[in-house]
Parts: sequence; C-alpha cells; structure tokens
Amino acid sequence: MTSGNHPVSFGIVTMTNEIYDHLKESASLKIEFTDNADSYYRLSTTIKRVHDDYIVVNPPETGGILYEIRQGTLINLIFNRKNGVLIAQCEFLGPDEKDPESIKIGFPGEVKILERREYVRVPLKVRAEVSYYSENSIEKETFFVSTRNISGSGICFLHDKSLEGCENINCKIFLNDEISTPVKVQCKHVYSRAAKIRYNIFFLIALSYTYISENDLSRIMKECFKYQINCKHMEKY
Repeated sequence: MTSGNHPVSFGIVTMTNEIYDHLKESASLKIEFTDNADSYYRLSTTIKRVHDDYIVVNPPETGGILYEIRQGTLINLIFNRKNGVLIAQCEFLGPDEKDPESIKIGFPGEVKILERREYVRVPLKVRAEVSYYSENSIEKETFFVSTRNISGSGICFLHDKSLEGCENINCKIFLNDEISTPVKVQCKHVYSRAAKIRYNIFFLIALSYTYISENDLSRIMKECFKYQINCKHMEKY
C-alpha cells in the first residue's frame, strides 16, 4: 500500500496527448470495477488491440469475472506512470465479437493524473471514531468526526484540536455499505493545518494508514470507486 507526506495532486489530460502513450498493444494496466453483485475488483491485464473508438484487453487474472459486468457499466483503467498513475474512466462494451475471450472497452471519457499516491481521494463524508494518546498522556482520548475526504491510503477531517505529536492513532470508519461493522485502521499523523471557520479556529487533519486489512482496504476502495462513478468526478487537492 502506498502512502506519503505529500498532498495528492491531479492534472487533467485530453485524448490528444498522454493517454495515447498508454493505449498501445501489450501495455499493462489495472481494471477497477464492481460486478453485478456489487463486489469490488481491481485486476491486472494487458491491452491486446487498439481500434479507432475502442480497445480490446486480455481477460484479467481472474478470467470470467469481467463477464459479470453489464454492458455500458463505467469502469476505471489504471496505468502506472512516472511518479504516479493515470486513471481513465471508460465504458465496458462486453466481449469482443471476433474474439469472445477478450473484452472490449470504450475510449476514455475522462482522464486524470494522480501524482505520488496510488489512490484517489474523494470528498466522501462518513462518520469516524478517532482515538489517540497525546504527548505525555497516559489516557487515551477519543472523538468523533465526519471525514472531509477519504482514500485507500488515508483520511482527512476537521477538528478543533491539532493531533501534532500524538501517537498510537486508531480509527474506526463507518462506511455506508452493506456491512454494519466499521473499518478499523492504525494511522500516523501527516499534518494539522489551521483553518478559520465562522470566526473559530479548526485544524484540517490528514492521517495516513500504517495498517489496514485487505478486506477493509477493499471496502474503502469500493466506496471511493462508486463515488467516482456516481459523480463522474475526482476532486483536485
């Protein structure tokens, strides 16, 4: 899992430049999607052919899963690039008529560049419980917040106290999915930036995950992906 102390930054590219560097035969990529049962996947594959208005990709690592996606469903194509990734939002077109074992995907409708981090932060507001030990404290302190944004590598929220110097930070994140138990993560403090809101001083606090289970990471990634697809928007920071 990738994390860091740098803020996420995006750049918008068009179909006339950098995306063409990735749309070529044998190029490696990941496909991000949810199937008809609303299960989340992020699978590796390669481009097989490039046509004028669509591309054909090889079946990913778990072959038949992509056939469980409805034609017209929006998916993400994720390409590695120097110092980041390129994420292209595309339409799933179904099996290739001339090569039924392969999959047709429409050309990207929206393309974003994500620098330094692998995961997109989305402005998804969910409830979170944050517990920590402040400097020289022997008692754990706990508070509840609503996230300002969230990703597969960390969360950001507003609070009236800075977490600078705090240790053993743990979070329970209550996602709006079908699972009632919260996601549990261990975190480290990235920054606390003062912000004046209605004459009061708050802190915009960013935490990055130091430990998260594969299952909980998948839950967060699924909610972030669904937010992107529903809003067709990836926020710039």
